[in-house]
Amino acid sequence: MEGDDHGCLTESGEVRCWGHGRYGQTARSDRRDGLLHAVAGLDDIDELGAGGEHTCAIDRTGTVWCWGHNHRGQLGRPDIGFSTRPLPVPLSFPAHELECLADFCCVRAPDETLWCWGTPGSVRLCGVFGPCEPARGACDPSARR
Repeated sequence: MEGDDHGCLTESGEVRCWGHGRYGQTARSDRRDGLLHAVAGLDDIDELGAGGEHTCAIDRTGTVWCWGHNHRGQLGRPDIGFSTRPLPVPLSFPAHELECLADFCCVRAPDETLWCWGTPGSVRLCGVFGPCEPARGACDPSARR
């Protein structure tokens, strides 16, 4: 997956990232470009998504983890500006079908409702406290497959 100036991949359940990490999107506190490295604290990752300056992953239990820039709520947590380490998104269900774009991410709940956080452009679609309307849908993960 690639963001604006960074990329990440999964290999045997482990996440590796590279590129410019000025907002922690590569899960490093330094800003070195190009160095492929493992993201500490993540195991058994099934899905990965990268937005402009953030990255998210879903592990085998359905927990969503995000790191990087959070200026528009794209980490699913209003309490921080950015994070160089993966933080859990406070969802009350195991998620699947992760899709991240620019400044937001979406996942599907077990009942197939779409849940999103962050801001696509200047309009907030929805938050982690309620499902989205799929018809409003630039963030519908199934539309990109």
